[in-house]
Amino acid sequence: MSFKQLFATPKGFEPRPALLQHSQIPKGLHGHAPRVVLGQEWWDKQRQAAYAKYGYRCWACGSDENEEPLEAHECYDFNFKDCVATLHEVVALCSQCHQFIHSGLLYRRVFAGEIEEAAAIATLQRGEQLLMAAGLSMQIGTAETMAFLGMKHKARLLQRVQDFRDCTWKIIVEGREYNV
Repeated sequence: MSFKQLFATPKGFEPRPALLQHSQIPKGLHGHAPRVVLGQEWWDKQRQAAYAKYGYRCWACGSDENEEPLEAHECYDFNFKDCVATLHEVVALCSQCHQFIHSGLLYRRVFAGEIEEAAAIATLQRGEQLLMAAGLSMQIGTAETMAFLGMKHKARLLQRVQDFRDCTWKIIVEGREYNV
């Protein structure tokens, strides 16, 4: 029995499918994240703490890392008016849930030939089912990605609502502001 299996999932853990509704990352933040600003050592501590917090389970669907590899995801509160992204938590997600949240990236990976279109559609359908079971709906950008992947021609994703501003974003992490 492994170290992780010796410890039961902490009492009170319930999957949070609402994490799958996280807003798409605005274009101005692509390639910028707290792990870039604060370094790999900081990021490794944050992600390891997120993995361990709920017994190495996906916070969105509850699968354990034996079912799906875990990945860490930064959750932000976005202020689109002032172009500020405030990190409020780092969560552990299985690769399927993480790909669902980053549907724009999933879309680009399909058309770059890195992932099969059928696999991407299955990932999006799985996320949609998790949300529907919880009485929640998909973000507009995720729904657009799902619709475009189902089309026979290779359409481009529509411009996201939150990307309407051409601005310089700031990230706030642990109370400190960083220009990106």
